Amino acid sequence: MRVHRLFVTTTLALAASFNCSPLSAQPIINPMQIWSPATDGMRMAISVVKPGIATQQDIEFYLAFQNIGSKDFVLNLGMMLGNGKVQEPDAIRLMLTDPNGQTREFQCSKVRAIGGRVDDFLAALPVGATYVLKLNLNQYCCIAPVVKLTAGRYRIAAQFKGRGAQFVNLDTPGIRLLNFWMGSVQTKPLEFEIADRRP
Repeated sequence: MRVHRLFVTTTLALAASFNCSPLSAQPIINPMQIWSPATDGMRMAISVVKPGIATQQDIEFYLAFQNIGSKDFVLNLGMMLGNGKVQEPDAIRLMLTDPNGQTREFQCSKVRAIGGRVDDFLAALPVGATYVLKLNLNQYCCIAPVVKLTAGRYRIAAQFKGRGAQFVNLDTPGIRLLNFWMGSVQTKPLEFEIADRRP
């Protein structure tokens, strides 16, 4: 998805009911970040990496997972190749709503082919901990036909569905026994605007 001469300005979609203080121990998290309602002790939020104007190639977001429950758990975010050299969070989907109100689902597409060992992409999340991923929209592809982004205002939200172990190797049989978070959660939407800067 390439859009020439287009720039992106970002704003947060504020919710009137939002009442969450910024995490001083996590400066990477935007102080204006809006957390989703908690599901089974976990909540998520999405925020922009670079506020202001950016090129199409710089549309990047921070996606934060936070355990506000009473028990530690493990997230299975996707898969890893090459003993962790390539990590693809394919359990995360992005829901993009265009200026016309049409919503499309995007999935991570960094991995083009699999020719060796595959492991689960695991993240331990103790009580009170926050795990942050940096996502680039260019690493995602639309599940529906290819979409060309044009000038206008968009909304984006991230969805995560918990799952158990998917890739059990001979040296990791005990991975099935981990306390996986198995719920489903979606962030509140983040608004951003693509402005045509052509003369």
